[in-house]
Amino acid sequence: MKPKKLLEDHKKGKKLLFKSIRRLSEAEAGKVKVTPKWNVKDVIAHLIGWKLECIKRIKLISRKKRSPNHFNYKVNKFNSKEVKKRKGKTWKQLSTELRIAENKFEKALRQAPDEEFAEGWGWNEEIGHDYYHAKQIIKARKKGSKILAKKK
Repeated sequence: MKPKKLLEDHKKGKKLLFKSIRRLSEAEAGKVKVTPKWNVKDVIAHLIGWKLECIKRIKLISRKKRSPNHFNYKVNKFNSKEVKKRKGKTWKQLSTELRIAENKFEKALRQAPDEEFAEGWGWNEEIGHDYYHAKQIIKARKKGSKILAKKK
C-alpha cells in the first residue's frame, strides 16, 4: 500500500475517531467502559502511544536506520505502559495530545518515500487502529447513554 492510500485511509479513521469523542465530558471519558479494562481516556492514551511510536518507526525506516523486522513489541506491555504514562492527565490534555500526535503521524506519512511502505510491514494495522477504536467508543457511548437514561 502506498503512503497516499495509507494517508487517505488514516484520515477516514481519524475523522471517525474525533467524531466518536466529540462533546465528551471529563466524567464521561473516565467512566464509559470501552473494553473490560479501559475507559475512553485509556483508549485514547493507548492510541497516542502507538501514534508516537509509529512516527519513530517511520523516521527510522525512512532514514534506512532499521528494517521493519526489527520492530518487535510485547504489545500488552507496551499498551499498559502507554496508558499508565498518561493516567493523571485530564480529558482536555489527552484530547490535545491526541490531535498533536495525529497531525505529526500524518506529516510523517506524507514525507515518507513510497518504497518504504511495502505490504506486510504492519502499516495497515496502525492505519485501521483509529477506525477500530472509534467504532468501539461509539458503541460504548451508546450503551453508556442507555444506562444513564435508565438511572434517571
